[in-house]
Amino acid sequence: MPRKKHYGITDASYIGKYCYSVRFGADKPCADCPMLLSKNEPHERIVSDKDMVWCVRHTPMFNTQGDISGYIELSIDITQKKKRKVEFKEAENKLKESEQRFREIFENSHDKPIFARSNRRYAV
Repeated sequence: MPRKKHYGITDASYIGKYCYSVRFGADKPCADCPMLLSKNEPHERIVSDKDMVWCVRHTPMFNTQGDISGYIELSIDITQKKKRKVEFKEAENKLKESEQRFREIFENSHDKPIFARSNRRYAV
């Protein structure tokens, strides 16, 4: 489990403990804890922790009477995905800038280039 490794957990000592005590060593829930804010519906949020980014999904568990008996928390490491998204956006911006420079050069040039295609037909 990547999250256990991230927190240096090597055994099952975390079982039965609250997430805020395992993750942050805190004695009370986070102020924006989705389990305190929306108790009856699954909730998903993005959490940055140290050098990692996680997609954390909280899902309530119900007993036979329909009362909440606990929560399941699923954490997915999306660090690389977020980095790739930033890199893609930077590359996209560079491409747009390059296209704009080319367009300005082409439109402001007195000499118009002629492009030869592979089928030997010319295009302006």
